[in-house]
Amino acid sequence: MSALYGLEYALFFGVPDGMFHLWSTMQSGKLSPKPGKSHGYMELQGTPDLVLEVVSASSVRKDTVVLRKNYWKAGIPEYWVANALAATPTFEILHRNDDGYESLESANDWQTSRVLNHQFRLLSKAHPIGQVRYVVEWRPVS
Repeated sequence: MSALYGLEYALFFGVPDGMFHLWSTMQSGKLSPKPGKSHGYMELQGTPDLVLEVVSASSVRKDTVVLRKNYWKAGIPEYWVANALAATPTFEILHRNDDGYESLESANDWQTSRVLNHQFRLLSKAHPIGQVRYVVEWRPVS
């Protein structure tokens, strides 16, 4: 089973908050653009290298249970989940294995992406006008 980005995909999974693919994934044929009806390319068909979901109050179960299972079945290597609903935001990069997704151990909240060969973490910082601001930091895997 592969992921399908477009109308059929949206009806089955919902549109992911973000996705990423390597050029080599397109070259291998695992993911390909599909022409739009009037012009250009409007969807991708196949399996991207990673998807991102940002958990909202109305999507907790969908983002943390339903999509986790569906993305695994679709063969997506990494599933990123950001959740800022709690007082302390959480961010996980989940890696596909034979039984589902697993999170690797993190040091100081750094999560490792095998796809991008970098580490990432989500921080919350006070904004000068009193709002919370979320910042993603990254660094190469050493």
